[in-house]
Amino acid sequence: MIRKRATSRHKNDARDAELILGLLMRGEFPAIWRRPPESDQVIEVLMLRHRMVRQRTQVYNRRQALAHSAGLPKGRIRSMKFQELIGSVEMDEAASLARKQYFALSESLDERLAEVERWLKAKAEADPKVQLLQTQKGVGYLTALITVNTLGDVSRFKKVGKEVVSFAGLDPVERSSAGQVRFGGVSKAGSSILRHHLGQAAQMASRLDVKLKSFYKRLSKKKPKAVAKTAVARNLLVKLAIMLRDNINADEFDVQWELSPTRPLRGRTVGNAREAVV
Repeated sequence: MIRKRATSRHKNDARDAELILGLLMRGEFPAIWRRPPESDQVIEVLMLRHRMVRQRTQVYNRRQALAHSAGLPKGRIRSMKFQELIGSVEMDEAASLARKQYFALSESLDERLAEVERWLKAKAEADPKVQLLQTQKGVGYLTALITVNTLGDVSRFKKVGKEVVSFAGLDPVERSSAGQVRFGGVSKAGSSILRHHLGQAAQMASRLDVKLKSFYKRLSKKKPKAVAKTAVARNLLVKLAIMLRDNINADEFDVQWELSPTRPLRGRTVGNAREAVV
């Protein structure tokens, strides 16, 4: 943004210093939004939980492989009945040692995850914005926490429908040339953990939310299911951002969307009544 304000294509330290000084004196120096330390702490703990869940999943997969090598049928590895079955089957010395360590690892990770989740739940209960986003069907406290603390002040986005999606890295990359318009995958320029939780929430919202469910079914008839789920996650993010900006819950959003004079057409936004893309 600073470079675009330069009047010359030549670049050196003296010209850069003059440009920065002129912008500062005129009050036109671009400002960059930074998250507050409290939000950074919440995001750091959320990423810690994400890594611990991945470690626990790896342990579960190893236990499943151990049960398969012992001749047991495939079952729900987290169920108590299947765990008792794995613990009672006869194995050789190496397999028995591995089984003991895997059970100890999973128990330890469960205890640590419970401690981390208690901390996150306390943060979610103390934040009214998180409680506001949880009024949306399919959005739990984890998705609401990462959305609130990653987006921050939503009022800084002039066009919520475009800028928030681009900020999260859910905007499709355009590769058009010679009159041919082509769109590839999403840019993935934003927070990966935000996209992960939005994807998880989109799966639930496409079942529980009437409008998102209808949108998903309509799009999945002509597009792959993965593309349809990404589109639902994109629409869900825009809805959550507007709820934060206008301080309204999900029911109030749906009512205002129904009463808006311009309605979305064919999955795209027309008008600016609510900038909704659902």
